[in-house]
Amino acid sequence: MRQSVQMTQRQLGEAIGFERRTIMNWENGKSSPFDVYAVIESIRKEIKLRINDRNT
Repeated sequence: MRQSVQMTQRQLGEAIGFERRTIMNWENGKSSPFDVYAVIESIRKEIKLRINDRNT
């Protein structure tokens, strides 16, 4: 998802309050967030903002 809006792991991590390494581990399946639903909601909101910004 983050790549579809040209967002780096670092940018996503900063936007939702996590380190780049944490994002990388999630994407590689090495770990998963403690509160998966809250993290997914945060990512969804951030990507929606990025899409809206691109369309304006």
